[in-house]
Amino acid sequence: MGDDPSFPSKISAGAYKPKLLELCRKYRWKQPEYKTAKEGPDHMPRFAATVVVNDVAYVTPHQCRSSKEATNLAACVAFNQLARLGFSSTADHIDIKVHQNNKRNAQPSDIRSTSLASREPSNSSEVLHVYKNQLQQYAQKQGLPLPQYSCETEGPPHDRRFRSRVAFSGKFYECQQFFTTLKEAEQAAAKVAVEAICPDEIQKGGGLFKTLLQELAQKLGFLFPTYKTVQSGPPHDTTFSSVVQIDEESYQGQPAKTKKQAELNAAEIAYNTLINCSDKCTKRQKTSTIPGTHIPHPPSTHNFSLCQ
Repeated sequence: MGDDPSFPSKISAGAYKPKLLELCRKYRWKQPEYKTAKEGPDHMPRFAATVVVNDVAYVTPHQCRSSKEATNLAACVAFNQLARLGFSSTADHIDIKVHQNNKRNAQPSDIRSTSLASREPSNSSEVLHVYKNQLQQYAQKQGLPLPQYSCETEGPPHDRRFRSRVAFSGKFYECQQFFTTLKEAEQAAAKVAVEAICPDEIQKGGGLFKTLLQELAQKLGFLFPTYKTVQSGPPHDTTFSSVVQIDEESYQGQPAKTKKQAELNAAEIAYNTLINCSDKCTKRQKTSTIPGTHIPHPPSTHNFSLCQ
């Protein structure tokens, strides 16, 4: 298999291994652990590598000509993905795209330990990844140790599949399905844990979306989201509708019985729309104006009373 053209043509030999080691020392993690696998004849060997950082495995997306090149590429993958999550050292990171056959990438918005996002048969990764955030916030609220993820793999290096489990509060939670990316597997494990431990928080409408949306807006260089909520109907059957505005774009959520829930619904629509876009231009694509979608302008407040 040839080198993946989506990567930089040259990655300085050994450049990322010391950067990754520095990152681990900064956050007091264990030193990175590298493993290499050799394939092919002796006169033309190819190497793949895996590096484990903070109990999370990062795999080279393609094979390399030497074990040194493979371990450095694995370090590059780990360093950049961790940097995207907010774990950074003093060194800058390059923006790389990890490519695997028939896999789509998503922007991670996660904590502590993660990798790339992908897809699940019945849930998009953009929504699914919220479960890791929910699990961490639940741990923080309860004063519990943060969840720890581990994984197992199957298949050859160029077509690796992952299954993950999460250790939390003295128990293990695991999704039996194998996934095409490590993060997708972690998200599935986190979902199992969240649904087993704190299902009520899920049923409340995803209270993390306002926080996630604010964090995403900051990453995109936008001002903080602003909400406008209107109410309608008689006092005994009041309905609230909310619109959130970000960078001159407005997103309307499904109506709800409370102002808080209406704002959460709007934040969820905005967040999932933005995170699903490949860049800032596609974010501005036109969509339907029915409730629960991205709209070009906030809806008219005619015949509604503005909530204070």
